[in-house]
Amino acid sequence: MGLDPVSTSKSIFNRFTSYATTTLKIDNEDLNNQIKNILLEPGRFSKGPIIEATPPFVSGQSILDLVDEGILSGEFRAFKSAELPLNRGL
Repeated sequence: MGLDPVSTSKSIFNRFTSYATTTLKIDNEDLNNQIKNILLEPGRFSKGPIIEATPPFVSGQSILDLVDEGILSGEFRAFKSAELPLNRGL
């Protein structure tokens, strides 16, 4: 299950405004209401999630390909790990 950016953004906004309007209260209820209304005004304090669609990079040669071509040192073979598969395209 992936992250839902819209509901996550709303949840963060609601928790923050609840915190700000309860923790930072002053002794003037009229001012407290004005602050709350300004915070809750749509688009005033929070613009919502910003989502960017980024196309994938073009895959190139692998580390092993570059080692075999003599571009990279054979010492790179020692870096073999699950996080950096030597045969994965760069």
